[in-house]
Amino acid sequence: PISGKRRQASRTIRGSRRQAEELLDDLRVEVRTQSLPTAGLTLDELFENWIAATTRSGRARTASSVYHTRNRYRKYVQPRFGHLPIRSLRSSEITLLCDALMAQQGLSARTVGRVRSELRAMFGWAWRLDLVSENVAIKVDVPTVALRAPESLVVEELCAHLAHAATENPDLELIMLLVASLGLRRSEVAALRWSHI
Repeated sequence: PISGKRRQASRTIRGSRRQAEELLDDLRVEVRTQSLPTAGLTLDELFENWIAATTRSGRARTASSVYHTRNRYRKYVQPRFGHLPIRSLRSSEITLLCDALMAQQGLSARTVGRVRSELRAMFGWAWRLDLVSENVAIKVDVPTVALRAPESLVVEELCAHLAHAATENPDLELIMLLVASLGLRRSEVAALRWSHI
């Protein structure tokens, strides 16, 4: 404010690249948390600081991840808890929120599980920075996701698909044959290399 110049935090280290990267991570956390109020921090303020922080691996969050996480927070958590100080929140209140999201709003167990995971990550981040004394979201039970029984094509349908693919796209036929005979997932098909075969 006095000089009008931007203040840039820096450290000098003599050591390995790994030591320098560890120091850089610590410095980022230190600089980012200097402006955080330790008392009276609301959940909204915690969310904004957490979403702007790097992940535990030191990488910035992707734009897609930020977009979806922010939407879930604004829609399901902020109306109920956004204005509350983080130190006043209890596990029982988060449990009641998860129950209400499933019962009243009819959300799937997967969506409620994501909301709870994001709250757990936020409070874990705050706990590592000594902003809270415990991660209250750890005690909240995650709703179980009902797994659907696997469905597969009947042999006649599969043969018809393979015959069509053989004339239109032989490469696709090979992929379909591998998937049908080995039960590969899409990600496993995409990761296949000649050495695997």
